[in-house]
Amino acid sequence: AAPNGAAAPNTVAAPNALGAAAPNHTASPMCTLGCEAELTAYAAADEASLLALASLQAPAAPVDASRAPLELVAVMDRSGSMSGQKMTLMKQTLSLLIERTGLQAQDSLGIVTFDHEVQVALPLTKMDQAGRRAARAAVDAVCVGGTTNLSGGLLQGLQMLCESDEASRERADDAADGEDAVVVGGGGGATRSLLLFTDGHANADITDGGALVAAAQAQLKDHPALAIFTFGYGGDHDEDALRGLAECSKGLFYFIEQPDAIPVAFADCLGGLSSVVCQNATLELRPAGGRHATAKIAKVLDAKTYQTFLAPHGAKATLSLGDLYADDEKDCLLRLSLAALDAPRDAPGAVLAATLRYYSAANTRHAR
Repeated sequence: AAPNGAAAPNTVAAPNALGAAAPNHTASPMCTLGCEAELTAYAAADEASLLALASLQAPAAPVDASRAPLELVAVMDRSGSMSGQKMTLMKQTLSLLIERTGLQAQDSLGIVTFDHEVQVALPLTKMDQAGRRAARAAVDAVCVGGTTNLSGGLLQGLQMLCESDEASRERADDAADGEDAVVVGGGGGATRSLLLFTDGHANADITDGGALVAAAQAQLKDHPALAIFTFGYGGDHDEDALRGLAECSKGLFYFIEQPDAIPVAFADCLGGLSSVVCQNATLELRPAGGRHATAKIAKVLDAKTYQTFLAPHGAKATLSLGDLYADDEKDCLLRLSLAALDAPRDAPGAVLAATLRYYSAANTRHAR
């Protein structure tokens, strides 16, 4: 028992100690679910109130070995004209790109930002879990700056893809000649595209739309397979320049005015939002122990985030999480009320049971 007569029926010594249901083991990875609490012990004679957290992680998307890996460079305009709603929409777009478009560990993403200065915020990075975290951090760090050196950002992004393409060709030539090729990044056979996010108002370096298109064409001369997709923000964006850049490389132009336009654009240019791994996920939380339960669910603090039903007397909470995407991480914060005990207990015990139910897209069946 804990010092001063404190009992530890609610100790959380490791994940799932609050009673999270263990995932079923099948051919494809399943969701993982765990719970933890803020207290390791409380006085047996007193009631207690504590915060608890149920956390889940969706599995990675199944790797589609039949498609070539993607190499994408996102070029983000952070100039003063992108302030306000435009910046918010652009960050939402990049978040969707990172989290929802089915990028796999074999795919790579780079991020370039520009105002009057051009910065490589993220070199071409594999989109495994660590790569996604790095990409999210790079996007979160983008803030509004000064004037708009659109050509500088565009040409820097194209240079990253062209260098990767050239390195891939050299490796292929070495392999054909029977030389020992050092493979870096595995970019052979990759589909390479630049995604330009801007309102198109260039006012530094190359400012003429026609000259900007000519500069892009010159850089792409030896790399005809590279495509430029342009995303215009705000009703005052320079559509002619953005459409010209897309058309000169067999890419496409998209106008992003509202958040609803973002999934449609990616579904078109990247072939669909393919990373849904769990459908209609529902998280059920209930006090452990049945009639002998020592806890009640006092409040679900994420009720505005998820559609939530709390049963009378804190007997059960049900949260509708909707669809889960590959590597999704979701947390549910709640407050538990713990009853006083007749006597201290030496061993920790579970006070909350958590069960996750969903339809597994990979296994084509319901799971828990």
